[in-house]
Amino acid sequence: MVSVQRYAGFPQNIWTVDEKNNVFEAQLENRATGQYHGYPLPEADDFRKVVEKAWAERSVVQGGSVDRAVAGASHGTSEGTGRCHW
Repeated sequence: MVSVQRYAGFPQNIWTVDEKNNVFEAQLENRATGQYHGYPLPEADDFRKVVEKAWAERSVVQGGSVDRAVAGASHGTSEGTGRCHW
């Protein structure tokens, strides 16, 4: 899942979920090189629920096989937040 906001063609944020359902966020750190800084999204972050729900829905659409290469994914605005694309 990637943010709508972009800098030099790179999404500002990328969110992903691993095979153990841990949610991660990466923020663009260097616009010139496209370098990101990633970290686990805190459980207290309300947006974590949005990521988990969207990821689960996408997993069902994909037949249970979740595509881990989310950086290239863009399938519509998630949850009407205007914050990300799937």
